Amino acid sequence: MTRRILIIAMFAWLAPAMAGAAYFAADELVGPGQAVEDDAFLAGQAVKVTSGVSEDLFAAGNSVTIDGDVGGDVITAGNSVDISGKVADDIMVAGNNVSITSPEVDDVMAAGTLVEIGSDTNVKGDAYLGGSLVNVFGTIEGNLRFGGEKLVLQPGARIGGDLITYGDESKITVSEGAVVEGERRHEAMEKPQVRPPSPGRVLILDWVRNVVTWFIVAALAWYLLPAISKRTVKTMTKSPWKSLGLGLAWLLLFVPVSILLFITIVGLPLGFALIALTVLILIFSIGFAVIETGALIGQKAFKQPQDKLNWQQLLIGSVVLATVGLVPVIGWLAVFLAVMVATGALAMSLADLVRG
Repeated sequence: MTRRILIIAMFAWLAPAMAGAAYFAADELVGPGQAVEDDAFLAGQAVKVTSGVSEDLFAAGNSVTIDGDVGGDVITAGNSVDISGKVADDIMVAGNNVSITSPEVDDVMAAGTLVEIGSDTNVKGDAYLGGSLVNVFGTIEGNLRFGGEKLVLQPGARIGGDLITYGDESKITVSEGAVVEGERRHEAMEKPQVRPPSPGRVLILDWVRNVVTWFIVAALAWYLLPAISKRTVKTMTKSPWKSLGLGLAWLLLFVPVSILLFITIVGLPLGFALIALTVLILIFSIGFAVIETGALIGQKAFKQPQDKLNWQQLLIGSVVLATVGLVPVIGWLAVFLAVMVATGALAMSLADLVRG
């Protein structure tokens, strides 16, 4: 998604008419004739994509089936994941049973109990695979890195680069008819000379961590503090600029006041209390920013009232917020401002509750 669309998706409450920048669906298909000319965010019990998605595809569900072609990355997770369409960029997938039979894909990062790379699959880049059992039937033009219990290169499999494995080397099987054109290397995981993850992998791991963490925070806030959550989201929608100003004011006051309190021994307890309070507010502000994003998406995509959220919308809100944060400078600023809006709205909501 372009920077412009990312910012629109994040700040939809500041420009509601622009919120439909991507395709969002829960418990729905992207069926025949429903090609998506943008990014697609899908969540539900059974997610199935049979038509093309022109840009990136994000999908989560108990079962995920992707038969259509994807013009960007595929980032997905589920109990059972089956990807058979062409993927122009990378596949990043985690699940219990993972099957990749895409005829064309760039890099593959896959983890699961059972992971299979089909015989018709051609990975043009590198593959990073992990699991209890990983079967490779197809072609990997670049390097294959494996970490897990058992790897089997089945007859007909071809690795154009190096085969690099970790863990128990005796559990690596190269069947007759399988070809490794590069070197075979086994690296003990505890060795200090093991190369650190590439910046791309670190970025992906950070994105997954943020999605999961922010989703949990948003869910805790929404289900454990429903009254405060609904009041805060309502305030963010009605008074975004006032909320932003109050949030920035809180942050600007926090630093000098904390310094002054720590200068004096008497003020140390109050200083620590202020830090703890600010950290707690910022954590929940991230959750409220996720809730507001999910609420606006639900309102625009599903015509659902803002106070009737479900977990799918919270997940989509987390994905959108974390994706915005991937954009250097502009994305970071967007997430920061979104959290400041939520901080100010939370402060006003708490003040209203105190006043009764």
